[in-house]
Amino acid sequence: MRYTKTTYHTQNIKGIPVGVPNEITNRNKQYYISYNNYDTAIYGSDTTALCTNESFFILNGNHTKEYKKLNSLEECLKYFYDNIEEINFMSDK
Repeated sequence: MRYTKTTYHTQNIKGIPVGVPNEITNRNKQYYISYNNYDTAIYGSDTTALCTNESFFILNGNHTKEYKKLNSLEECLKYFYDNIEEINFMSDK
Protein backbone atom coordinates (compact mmCIF):
# COMPACT_ATOMS: atom_id res chain seq x y z
CA MET A 1 0.00 0.00 0.00
CA ARG A 2 1.35 3.41 -1.00
CA TYR A 3 1.37 6.08 1.70
CA THR A 4 0.22 9.54 0.64
CA LYS A 5 0.69 12.45 3.01
CA THR A 6 -2.64 14.11 3.78
CA THR A 7 -3.23 17.75 2.93
CA TYR A 8 -5.20 18.17 6.19
CA HIS A 9 -3.49 20.45 8.69
CA THR A 10 -4.30 22.78 11.57
CA GLN A 11 -3.96 26.54 11.21
CA ASN A 12 -4.40 29.17 13.91
CA ILE A 13 -6.86 31.88 12.92
CA LYS A 14 -7.05 34.69 15.47
CA GLY A 15 -5.63 32.28 18.06
CA ILE A 16 -8.17 29.52 17.37
CA PRO A 17 -6.93 26.24 15.88
CA VAL A 18 -8.93 25.41 12.75
CA GLY A 19 -8.73 22.25 10.64
CA VAL A 20 -7.84 22.98 7.00
CA PRO A 21 -8.31 20.16 4.45
CA ASN A 22 -6.30 21.57 1.53
CA GLU A 23 -2.94 23.01 0.46
CA ILE A 24 -2.88 26.37 -1.33
CA THR A 25 -0.32 27.24 -4.02
CA ASN A 26 0.01 29.85 -6.78
CA ARG A 27 -1.80 32.43 -4.62
CA ASN A 28 -2.21 35.89 -6.13
CA LYS A 29 -4.94 38.53 -6.49
CA GLN A 30 -6.66 36.79 -9.42
CA TYR A 31 -6.60 33.12 -8.41
CA TYR A 32 -5.06 30.36 -6.34
CA ILE A 33 -4.65 26.60 -6.72
CA SER A 34 -6.07 24.31 -4.04
CA TYR A 35 -5.11 20.63 -3.73
CA ASN A 36 -7.27 18.45 -1.47
CA ASN A 37 -6.66 14.77 -0.83
CA TYR A 38 -8.57 14.75 2.46
CA ASP A 39 -12.23 15.14 1.40
CA THR A 40 -12.33 12.21 -1.02
CA ALA A 41 -15.65 11.03 0.44
CA ILE A 42 -17.23 14.33 -0.67
CA TYR A 43 -15.50 14.78 -4.05
CA GLY A 44 -15.00 11.12 -5.00
CA SER A 45 -11.22 11.47 -5.36
CA ASP A 46 -8.40 13.85 -4.59
CA THR A 47 -8.94 17.14 -6.39
CA THR A 48 -7.13 20.21 -7.66
CA ALA A 49 -9.14 23.42 -7.91
CA LEU A 50 -8.43 26.61 -9.79
CA CYS A 51 -10.15 29.12 -7.52
CA THR A 52 -11.07 32.63 -8.62
CA ASN A 53 -13.14 35.24 -6.81
CA GLU A 54 -16.21 33.89 -8.61
CA SER A 55 -15.66 30.22 -9.49
CA PHE A 56 -14.10 26.89 -8.58
CA PHE A 57 -12.77 24.91 -11.55
CA ILE A 58 -12.13 21.45 -10.10
CA LEU A 59 -10.25 18.57 -11.72
CA ASN A 60 -9.94 15.07 -10.30
CA GLY A 61 -6.40 14.14 -9.30
CA ASN A 62 -3.29 16.10 -8.43
CA HIS A 63 -2.52 18.77 -11.05
CA THR A 64 -0.40 21.02 -8.82
CA LYS A 65 2.87 20.40 -10.72
CA GLU A 66 1.26 21.36 -14.01
CA TYR A 67 -0.40 24.50 -12.57
CA LYS A 68 2.90 25.62 -10.97
CA LYS A 69 4.39 25.92 -14.47
CA LEU A 70 1.68 28.41 -15.51
CA ASN A 71 1.93 32.17 -15.00
CA SER A 72 -1.53 33.64 -15.52
CA LEU A 73 -5.21 33.01 -14.96
CA GLU A 74 -5.65 32.67 -18.72
CA GLU A 75 -3.01 29.91 -18.89
CA CYS A 76 -4.62 28.12 -15.93
CA LEU A 77 -8.08 28.29 -17.52
CA LYS A 78 -6.64 26.90 -20.76
CA TYR A 79 -5.08 24.02 -18.80
CA PHE A 80 -8.41 23.34 -17.08
CA TYR A 81 -10.35 23.23 -20.36
CA ASP A 82 -7.60 21.18 -22.06
CA ASN A 83 -8.15 18.60 -19.29
CA ILE A 84 -11.96 18.87 -19.12
CA GLU A 85 -12.27 15.05 -19.27
CA GLU A 86 -11.01 15.05 -15.66
CA ILE A 87 -13.61 17.54 -14.39
CA ASN A 88 -15.10 16.85 -10.98
CA PHE A 89 -18.88 16.77 -10.66
CA MET A 90 -18.70 19.62 -8.08
CA SER A 91 -16.85 21.95 -10.48
CA ASP A 92 -18.08 25.14 -12.05
CA LYS A 93 -17.80 25.04 -15.82
